[in-house]
Amino acid sequence: MKNKLVSVVMPCYNMERYISMAIDSVLSQSYQELELIIINDGSSDNTGNIIRTYDDSRIKYVSLPANKGNYPARNIGMRMATGKYIAVMDADDISESDRLMTQVRYLDRHLNTGCIGTQGTYIDENNAKIGWINYPGATSAEMAVYFLINNYTIHPSLMFRRSAILKHDLFYNEKYRYAADFALVSSCISRFQVLNIGERLMQYRVHPNQISSAKHKEQVKYADMIRLTQLERLQIRLTPVEQKVYLKLLKGDAASFSRREVARCVTVCRHIVDHNDNFGIYDKKLLRKLFSEHVLSLL
Repeated sequence: MKNKLVSVVMPCYNMERYISMAIDSVLSQSYQELELIIINDGSSDNTGNIIRTYDDSRIKYVSLPANKGNYPARNIGMRMATGKYIAVMDADDISESDRLMTQVRYLDRHLNTGCIGTQGTYIDENNAKIGWINYPGATSAEMAVYFLINNYTIHPSLMFRRSAILKHDLFYNEKYRYAADFALVSSCISRFQVLNIGERLMQYRVHPNQISSAKHKEQVKYADMIRLTQLERLQIRLTPVEQKVYLKLLKGDAASFSRREVARCVTVCRHIVDHNDNFGIYDKKLLRKLFSEHVLSLL
């Protein structure tokens, strides 16, 4: 019998305010062949007691005695997964009712795709909808190029093909701490097709305690490390001065560039494009278009 199970991995730490909504949104999915792996990462509030009120055989619950961190907890859950697909979930977000069904159908029909994300809706602490998340990446080639700039996925919307994860031993690299999701998807893109589908299937909560808010400066530092590491695929190592202007360009911080920095940045971009012409790692037209648009903004 074919494995049709989806393993939903959800770490949680002090999420007593939101976790019931997150769990309910998974258990009430239109796609019911699932296991929900909840890793309680040493919560000191009422999170654990709330989880234990659920009497559902699909829930696999692990309570860690001390806080290990978001990505170590995710790795524990990913290694426990037994499903054909692994879906990411956060304890403060809400999956739309057809999220899993839509993603399973897509991956079942596109066997060369190893990971897909979705579009989403921003919600606030009181569940009010406050905006839209519209990420690019209708094709894997587009995603590979866009990932040179930033992590263009809603991480809790991702669904991975578990066989691809195991084949390439792809788990969260914990050395990147608050940007380990960026590192993981970057590693996936270098090995198989990753893209975003057009449906809006995730309600992504914005609040002060989430990693992207509470650890923003550290997250940017580790994300910069990933941006530079990606250039190694093209056998490029930038000098510290080149790294500075390149990273400022990618993050949209180039408004204060001096003439010398503009010239240096143009040289770096040309260097990257030329290396890609030789190695063919990225779609040549898309990469040229990306850097042309960025460099033109400086001129």
